[in-house]
Amino acid sequence: MTNQLNNKFDRPPQRGLPYLLSLPALLALIGILYPFILGVYYTFTNYNLTTSDNIKWIGLKNYIEIFSETEFWKALGITFIFALSVVIIELSLGLSVAILLSHPFPGVQLLRALLIIPMMIPPIVSALMWKVILLPTNQGVLNYFLSFLGIGPIAWLGDSGTALISLIIIDVWIYSPFAILIFIAGLQSLPKEPYEAARVDGASGWFVFRKLTLPLLAPNIVLITLFRLIDSLKVFDIIYATTKGGPASATATLHIVSYFEAFRWNNIGRSMVYLFILWILCFVFAKFLTKLWNRMLMR
Repeated sequence: MTNQLNNKFDRPPQRGLPYLLSLPALLALIGILYPFILGVYYTFTNYNLTTSDNIKWIGLKNYIEIFSETEFWKALGITFIFALSVVIIELSLGLSVAILLSHPFPGVQLLRALLIIPMMIPPIVSALMWKVILLPTNQGVLNYFLSFLGIGPIAWLGDSGTALISLIIIDVWIYSPFAILIFIAGLQSLPKEPYEAARVDGASGWFVFRKLTLPLLAPNIVLITLFRLIDSLKVFDIIYATTKGGPASATATLHIVSYFEAFRWNNIGRSMVYLFILWILCFVFAKFLTKLWNRMLMR
């Protein structure tokens, strides 16, 4: 009898344990969903920081106004141009450098270690550093070297024709190492048998790259595209630290315009519309690329 009582009290209660263990995840989920749902609710209101005591439901008025404005479509176009440009360049550059660094040669390990330096620097610091490099006078590092070629100073971040290109260069410098490292890992994990068979058959290097390397690296390509496309669609720090969306809204992406709507014009409702549309774009692309990635892994 005594042993039965001891066993009863020594046995921990199991009924509430699963709920207790899932409590942190539940609290984290509530912490994520609550501000998201609140933000979506604000898109249907006239919430303004100057009149925050009188929030009224206005339905789809914010959406109708924003969709009828050229500013929205311009920001949407700039967002897509920036995102697609950096993804394409980082994929191409990352694969090229990864193929080069996948072959053993003296100092290759050191070069691979140095690659991660741009990723170790906070993006805001990198943006400010590049802002000094791209100064519009000959005091800027890039214009200083161009002066030896007889090229006059260029307002890289101050001209609407070069500002977006400059931001793309900054983003490529910061995040290309991510693509390079993923591609190096992918190249090192490729099976050797197909390459040995192709070598025996006398296949050219371009044929091997096109028919073997690219198809085998398809999951890595999709993975890099997934992460970099989502990040570049919602980029804010690099743009705000360098151009603040200018000049003349030439670099004003959806995220930048949303920031100005909220903190320059105090219109929280309209700001949340921009962010909600941005979230929809990220969700759609992430869903598509995740399904594509899973399908390639199952081949």
